[in-house]
Amino acid sequence: MSKKDEFAKLWLETGGFVTQKIAAEILEIEPPSVNRLVKSGKLKAYQNQMPFVRAVLEYEPKPQMKRPKKTSSNNS
Repeated sequence: MSKKDEFAKLWLETGGFVTQKIAAEILEIEPPSVNRLVKSGKLKAYQNQMPFVRAVLEYEPKPQMKRPKKTSSNNS
């Protein structure tokens, strides 16, 4: 199997990959947290950098990892 075929197979199996910033937005956590998850192996990634879409969608972050929601305040 050629490198191109291997990559295509991997892409189809994993749904492709996204940047760590996009993964952080999907999971509603900070980008450094995504980096730690990738490095620890809890989030599978392409070349240990770009998380696979399927892995991101299947991962459920712990509540303490969640980014605090921004609230709009009235300064009037």
